[in-house]
Amino acid sequence: MIDAGTRAGEIVRRIRALSAKSDSQKAPVDLNRLITDVALLLDREIADSQVELRTELAKALPPVTGDPVQLQQVIFNLSMNAIEAMRAAGNGTRQLCIRTRRSDAR
Repeated sequence: MIDAGTRAGEIVRRIRALSAKSDSQKAPVDLNRLITDVALLLDREIADSQVELRTELAKALPPVTGDPVQLQQVIFNLSMNAIEAMRAAGNGTRQLCIRTRRSDAR
């Protein structure tokens, strides 16, 4: 629980940095960890909207290079858009699946 609180605090700090339009900082990013962090931020919205969140995260996924705050914001926004679309669609099963996979295509 303490680890989750610490991660959530770090997420909030990074999102504030994004909104302050700080310089982009590229670094190796663990997408699976980033998605896990976003899922924590979405927890209340998911519960309020009666959406089931499922993650299918590839094992041994190599890091990607990018700005972790910006990548997190993209995943958060896409997830919120999906949740809002499901809410507008009416009753029925609402599932959001976030999946990572390795692509060797270049």
